[in-house]
Amino acid sequence: MTTLKQEGFNYLKQKGYARAVKIYEQVASIDVKNFYNMAELLEIYLFQKDFTKFDEKISLLRKNTLDERDSLILFYLKISRYLLKENLLEAKEEINKLIIFSKKNPRFFNIWDFSDMRSSATYTNLSDGEVKKILDNLIQYLSASMSPENKTKFENGNY
Repeated sequence: MTTLKQEGFNYLKQKGYARAVKIYEQVASIDVKNFYNMAELLEIYLFQKDFTKFDEKISLLRKNTLDERDSLILFYLKISRYLLKENLLEAKEEINKLIIFSKKNPRFFNIWDFSDMRSSATYTNLSDGEVKKILDNLIQYLSASMSPENKTKFENGNY
């Protein structure tokens, strides 16, 4: 990890999102094709609820998606954005696409460290309603930590 990226990572872990964004934007501008740097930046935008910047940069991430693992991360980010904006219809449509995709690519689970999302104020401030339930289930599904029974329910539309 480069020194600059390490500095951004440290701010991220300390929940210094404004500083983390500045550094990750710098890192992303240096290597615009690095999928993971851009994905981390987009996730921080979600923590800040900066959906405008997220929407501006998501196409760059989509262009640099190389494999199934990248595709699952892209699904996670897009679905999380819909959920945090409380756009349940779009979120559920993307989840359906994710499930179809993941059944074709089952070996690519546990693709991301979701601890930053789970510890963010954006996540912890969600009320215990449908949005939080779906986001919790999405994270469990993608981290392969769902019970087989709950996984079946999730894949059958009970998000």
